[in-house]
Amino acid sequence: MTAWLRDNPQGKQGRHTYNLAEYGLNCDDIEAR
Repeated sequence: MTAWLRDNPQGKQGRHTYNLAEYGLNCDDIEAR
């Protein structure tokens, strides 16, 4: 497992970004939950 963690660090495949609008949400929707 240590070898796998060493060989597959976070971000190896690039950065993932998410946007509320991609999911049909906005800040008001999140705050209401």
